[in-house]
Amino acid sequence: KKFNLYITWNDPRLIYQNLKKDPNLNVLRLEGQKNIWAPVIIFENTEDSDQSKIDDKSLIRVLPNKDFNYKKSDKSEIRNTYYFQDPEDVLQLSRTYKIDFLCSYNMALFPFDTQTCSMNFQLDEVSYAFA
Repeated sequence: KKFNLYITWNDPRLIYQNLKKDPNLNVLRLEGQKNIWAPVIIFENTEDSDQSKIDDKSLIRVLPNKDFNYKKSDKSEIRNTYYFQDPEDVLQLSRTYKIDFLCSYNMALFPFDTQTCSMNFQLDEVSYAFA
């Protein structure tokens, strides 16, 4: 009934500042999470076709590129800032969900049978257009 969903994506429009090599130190605050675009996943075989969401239970962190490439601010800026805009800098959303999935079972051979229930995920059409 409970599962962890991890979604990873790249948004080339974003420029990150002063990232750390440890992604756990690059966590966005809730207000920042709500201000960026994130893909929406539809849980198809649920009663209400539930969707992924960003709330106080979600966590978005920036995973910096493995070479840790960045550009330093120029001398005209007061602060020494490191800018990250590498195509390999990605965002990762993680959240735990407690959702009931709808499944059909064939009980004809019970108790000598095996049943399988799948969890069907689909990328929202608007999210798909941006992917």
